[in-house]
Amino acid sequence: MAQPRKQRPFGDEVIKITGSVLHWDTICHQIMGGRENRLAILVTCGSCGQDRWVAVHQFDKRNEHKVFTGCCNHCVRKFPWEQKGRIKIPHIRHTSHGYIRLWKPDSPMADCRSEVYEHRFVMSQMLGRPLKRWEHIHHKDGNRTNNIPANLELVTTQQNHVLTDMITRIAQLETLLKQYHIPIPQ
Repeated sequence: MAQPRKQRPFGDEVIKITGSVLHWDTICHQIMGGRENRLAILVTCGSCGQDRWVAVHQFDKRNEHKVFTGCCNHCVRKFPWEQKGRIKIPHIRHTSHGYIRLWKPDSPMADCRSEVYEHRFVMSQMLGRPLKRWEHIHHKDGNRTNNIPANLELVTTQQNHVLTDMITRIAQLETLLKQYHIPIPQ
C-alpha cells in the first residue's frame, strides 16, 4: 500500500541548524546531471548564500535520515557532525563476525570510526584502564553478544589461540558423535 505524501509548506522553509532556505514555491521539472526531467526545488545555502537545484526525491531520502542540511557540498565539508544534522548518539552496531561495536568517540581504545568492541569496553571498565591492542577478551560461553562481566575473561594471545582451537575441535568432535548417533555425555 502506498504511503501518503508529506504535505509541503508553501513558500520558504528555513532549516534551523544551518540557516539554509528551501524555496517550495519554486518546485518545477529540471534536467539534472544529464538525466531526464526531475522534480526539483531551489535551495539557498545557509553558509555562502549560493542557490542550487536539488532533486526532490534526493531531498526526501536525506530528510528521512535527517542529514539534509541545505548547504552546498563545499560548505558542508567544513561543518562538524552536529551541524550536518548527523547528530551521533551512542549507537550499537553488529559486525559480520557477530561482535557488537559501540560508538565511543572519547574512548582511548576507539578506532578511526570512533567505535569500540563492546566486550573490550566492558573489560576496560572492569579493570579501570584502557586495554592494550594485544590483550584479548575470551567469551566463556562462546556467545559474542553476551558481554556481561561474568562471561568475559582477559587472556593472552597464546591463551586465546589455544582456547579457540579447543572450542573448534570440541565442536567438530560433537558433530562427528551426532553423525554416528553416539550419545554425548553431559
